[in-house]
Amino acid sequence: MSVPFQNFWIRMCMQNSAYKLGFKFLQPYSSVPHISISLNYRINKNLFKCMQHRSFIFTANPFTKRPVRKKVPPSTNQPGIFNVTAISTASEYDLEELMVHIVQEGLYEEKELPPDLENAKYLTALYTIDAEPRDIVVFRQGAVVFWNIPVEEQSNFLASLRIFEQDPYEVKVVEHEAETMDYMHSKSTESNSKGKIVNNKVVLSKSTDITMEKYTHSNGLMDSVKLGIWEATLAEYIESIEDVTENLREGGQLKLSRKQVLQKTGELFNLSHLINLSSDLLDTPDFYWDRDDLERLYKQSQSYFNISNRTRVMNNKLSHCMDLVDLLRDHLNTKHEVRLEWMIIILILVEVLFEIVHVVERRQASSSVD
Repeated sequence: MSVPFQNFWIRMCMQNSAYKLGFKFLQPYSSVPHISISLNYRINKNLFKCMQHRSFIFTANPFTKRPVRKKVPPSTNQPGIFNVTAISTASEYDLEELMVHIVQEGLYEEKELPPDLENAKYLTALYTIDAEPRDIVVFRQGAVVFWNIPVEEQSNFLASLRIFEQDPYEVKVVEHEAETMDYMHSKSTESNSKGKIVNNKVVLSKSTDITMEKYTHSNGLMDSVKLGIWEATLAEYIESIEDVTENLREGGQLKLSRKQVLQKTGELFNLSHLINLSSDLLDTPDFYWDRDDLERLYKQSQSYFNISNRTRVMNNKLSHCMDLVDLLRDHLNTKHEVRLEWMIIILILVEVLFEIVHVVERRQASSSVD
C-alpha cells in the first residue's frame, strides 16, 4: 500500500473516532483488500496515542465519588409520629421458605394482599406495644420495610432473614443506603382524605384500606434503597477503573488483561440489566394501572425520592463506562490479533529456514556423489 493512501486512511480513522466521541477503536479491517491486520494495528496504535493526549475525553468529566444524598433525620419521641425504615440486604429473598419460618416462629401473621402482588408479603406483629400496629413488608427483590418497628426488633428480624438471602450485600453498604422517614395519620376530619408525602413525612389517610397505602409507600421506599445499592455498586466500579483512565491520560501501558476487561464488561451488563429490565424504575408497575389513588401515591413517592433522575444519571454513567470498556476491549483484541499474525510469520520463516537447510544438504550430497 502506498504511503499517501496510508496517511489518508489514518486521517479517515481519526475522523471516524471523533464521530464516535473517541470511545471506540476501529474493528480490524482485514476484510478490506490490501489492508493487513498489522497495518490496522499501526493505525489503531497511532489513534490510541492521539486519544491519550486528547485529555478532554477522559478528564473533562472525571470519575468522581458519588455524592452523599441528603437524608432528613426522623423525628423522635413526638406523639402521633412514628418511623418507617426501608433496608435492602440482598439481591433476592426466598419468600416461600421465609413464610414457613415466620409461621413456625409465631411472632407475625400474614395479611392478605391482592393476588397480583406475588412478590411481596405483608406481616403484622401478633403482640402489641401500643395502639399503633407494627407492620413489616417484605419484597422478593431483597428489601424489607418496617412500620413502627423498634430498632432491636428490626435487628432480630434481619438476622432471621439471612438464611433466606441470595447474594447478600456488604453490611456497610446496607446500613448506608437504608432509608428512614416519619409517618403519621391524617388529622383531617374528612373521611375521604387522601394519603400523601408532605414536609418529609408520610401522611396516611383515614381510609379503611390503610394496608394498601402502606404497601404503596413501601414500594417507593424499596425502589429508593435498591437504587441506592446499585448506585453504590456503580460508584465502586468507577473507582476500580479510575487507574485505567489515569494511565490512558498519561500514556502508560494498560494493566488489564483481556479476561479482566471481559469481566468488567459483564459487571456493567449485569448492573444495566438489574436497573432497566429486572426492576420497575423506568415505568409504573402494572398493579397500579387500575388503582388510581394508589398510583398517585406511588408516583408521589417516586418523585420524592427522585427515582427518575437518579435512574437517568445511572444510565448515563453506565453508558460512559461501557464506551471506555469497549475501547479497551477493541484495543486488546487488536493487539492479540497482531500477536497471532507475528506468530504465523515466525512459523513461516522457520519453515523457510528448514527448507533452505534441506536444499543446501541436497546440493552438498549431490556434489559429493559427483
